[in-house]
Amino acid sequence: LILPTTDSRGATVVAESIRLALCRSLNFDWRGRPVAVSVSIGVTTVSGGRRVVPEKLVALADEALYQAKSAGRNTVCFLTCDSAEGNRPPPETSDGGQGQH
Repeated sequence: LILPTTDSRGATVVAESIRLALCRSLNFDWRGRPVAVSVSIGVTTVSGGRRVVPEKLVALADEALYQAKSAGRNTVCFLTCDSAEGNRPPPETSDGGQGQH
């Protein structure tokens, strides 16, 4: 998703809402048994007015996605494009207190 004029907090809230909605609404059965659904989402933002190569933004979102999966899946991980050079703070992750679904 591309969310113009959305800051990092807003983007993370949207991603967490999507994660929760999918986990609650997707129900699958395999051979008569329920299959748990988990959703991992990578989020990145860039500050207004800052120019960034689109491929770099997508690559950072992809990195955040892999970090979300590594954090135990079913989580949202945020990396800011503004900190992509130099010392990047540790990623923020959230599982909404829901655990695995």
